Amino acid sequence: MQSAPLPEHEDQRLEALRQLDVLDTAAEAQFDALTRAASLVCGVPISLVSLVDAQRQWFKSNTGLPEAHETPREVAFCAHAILQTGLFEVPDALADPRFADNPLVTGAPDIRFYAGVPLALSNGHRVGTLCVIDTQPRVLTEMQRTVLNNLGQAVVAALEMRVNARERDRSEARFRALSETLPLGLYATDAQGACTYTNPQWQRMYGRTAVQSLGTGWAEAIHPEDRAHVFAEWQRCAQAGVDFDLVFRVQHASGEVRTVRSTARQTLDALGQRTGFVGASEDITDRQRREDALRKARTLLERVGRMADVGGWEVDLITQTIHWSDQTCHIHGVEPGHQPTMDEAIAFYAPEARPTIREAVDTALRTGRGWDLELPFFKANGQRLWVRAMGSVEFSQGQPRRLVGAFQDVTARRKAQDELARQHELLRVTLQSIGDAVITTDAQGTVTWLNPVAERLTGWLNTEARGRPIDQVFVIVNEHTREAATNPVQRCLAEGQVVGLANDTVLIAQHGQERGIEDSAAPIRNEQGEVFGAILVFHDVTEQRRLSGEMAYRAAHDPLTGLVNREEFESRLSRLLEKSQQDGSTHALMYVDLDQFKLVNDACGHSAGDQLLKQVARLMGEIVRSRDTLARLGGDEFGVLLDHCTDEQALRVAQQLCDRME
Repeated sequence: MQSAPLPEHEDQRLEALRQLDVLDTAAEAQFDALTRAASLVCGVPISLVSLVDAQRQWFKSNTGLPEAHETPREVAFCAHAILQTGLFEVPDALADPRFADNPLVTGAPDIRFYAGVPLALSNGHRVGTLCVIDTQPRVLTEMQRTVLNNLGQAVVAALEMRVNARERDRSEARFRALSETLPLGLYATDAQGACTYTNPQWQRMYGRTAVQSLGTGWAEAIHPEDRAHVFAEWQRCAQAGVDFDLVFRVQHASGEVRTVRSTARQTLDALGQRTGFVGASEDITDRQRREDALRKARTLLERVGRMADVGGWEVDLITQTIHWSDQTCHIHGVEPGHQPTMDEAIAFYAPEARPTIREAVDTALRTGRGWDLELPFFKANGQRLWVRAMGSVEFSQGQPRRLVGAFQDVTARRKAQDELARQHELLRVTLQSIGDAVITTDAQGTVTWLNPVAERLTGWLNTEARGRPIDQVFVIVNEHTREAATNPVQRCLAEGQVVGLANDTVLIAQHGQERGIEDSAAPIRNEQGEVFGAILVFHDVTEQRRLSGEMAYRAAHDPLTGLVNREEFESRLSRLLEKSQQDGSTHALMYVDLDQFKLVNDACGHSAGDQLLKQVARLMGEIVRSRDTLARLGGDEFGVLLDHCTDEQALRVAQQLCDRME
């Protein structure tokens, strides 16, 4: 006999058990109801709620062993069951080396079959089990396992209700809800087949009250067209001593028709005589509808798959069988209905892609995470394709059971993407190579890209500028007023047309450096004509603007004195005359000639004469206002335009000039 090892954190588990304050308490109806239900559903004579203490297992509820209250822990099956996270099942104890010589097997109660659900509390500690025991070897059905697990959860709920009185009402409500909403309708009959018990779910399923279901009243709910067949099958199973398992229809008084699956097993007394039947009914109406809808959906999927060139596939991990839809077979270049092995299916991928798809499948089985990959692929005839392979894994009871997915030929799209990528790279290299600066934005004016020239002029790296508003990266002001200029990208996006800058715009780089620029912004549109961004192209015109300004200055100024020259003087004089004629304003004109200037040139030379002219220009410039015009008209001749000046004011200025010259 093999005693069970102690669970991890045994001290904490025992403390959690003591906190329940349930050991050595009197029997309670709710626990007894659960063990009776477990015994009834699983068709076994014994069912226990067993709590595993330090030296013993103690029975809180006992169906089928009325004289037993506890057993030593070292012989307890439940001590093994609490080491598991799920249902612990021993089909034949005599065939199991852990239990073959156990005194509970070799002697009373002659255990042959055991199944226990660990009672895992909210804190994770497993304090005991809800177990069912039979004196005959057997295996639970999937339906019985499900119900037993549900009843185990109800036992845990009932145990934890004792911990906190404030939670008692809520826990009792959960227990009642669980009992009333079990997915199965439970029933029992006597040896002649007369119904003796139905649970609320059965009553809802058959449309009968508890009273109406008793005796032979249950038969009234069977659909008239199915009634004879149900009776015949019931009698056959009863005479042969085999389980009853049949799908049939029931009809409610309202006329509603439901489809149920009913299973039942004989109950025998100690002498092997039949005492009745216990069974369960499951409403499979919705399942059948879903299956019908699934069949229709699969038909539709096949049709859509042919149109979109998308196929489906699935792998049964239990039987290792693979199913391909007709379209999937077509993509592979094989006949419809072809069923490959896993290795054969992977062999269709190009050699360099096989490790990738294998790793994707392994990861899905290990983590449950699906895959969506585009991989190179070869058809059966050797033609190379690109395919999109998608898949996911389906689990049952924590184990992977099935792989499902879709398969699509994406060769044409892949070629288009490659061509688009080539064109994009060509465009990127071109924009990086040109001499102009280029900035692109999205439809909200957020920077998406800068070429190297734009990085140099703005002082922003592409990685730094990306995601920032354009007016934060492209800062521009008026060269003369220093006021912020309207951002051309914002105007372009607002107006949906090409927008340029004024000629006197200055770009202020991130670190304060200023450059004169010329630019234009154009909207970027999609095929539908919708604007989804803008492109700004600009270049540095600082030197060009400087040369142009210098040329303009030289054209209007005397090179020796720096005063306005004769041509500019006459132009300004004409503008003042026009203004005077328009608004009647008064202005003054002065003509200044240096006496005996020729003697200076003759006696001291032209260099001295030039110095004298510069001094005269400086002296006169100190007299006139900044808004007035002082010009050298030629040789030793000067002219003065006094803007908005009366005769008296002009005489005073003239006298000041003479006095200064003296």
